[in-house]
Amino acid sequence: MTALQKRMIEDIQLAGLSARTQESYVRAVKKLPVILSRKEVITIMKNVRFFRYRACFETIYSLGLRVGEGTRLQICDIDSARMVVHVRNGKGGKDRYVPLPRRTLQLLRELWLIHRNESGCS
Repeated sequence: MTALQKRMIEDIQLAGLSARTQESYVRAVKKLPVILSRKEVITIMKNVRFFRYRACFETIYSLGLRVGEGTRLQICDIDSARMVVHVRNGKGGKDRYVPLPRRTLQLLRELWLIHRNESGCS
């Protein structure tokens, strides 16, 4: 049990809430995700064998997308003139625009030269 959970139990007990309520509150406390260092991210990206997969991972990471959002990206979603990417059906079914880093655009252009997939824009 973490220090946060212990503190939470003490506060709940002081408030006089039932044991069942205490248990449900403690289960609701989630751990923070592990954040990788810059060096760890670079090491992971360098160990991806195929350029196509590395471009996919780097795009998802640099744009801050969820995996599902990254897999649904299409060519027509990338607006290189405005340097934004249109993310469709994100969390909660909402659309949004995210900034497109210049380095990611260069990487996607390199991928486009190797692997052109003309279909996929509707």
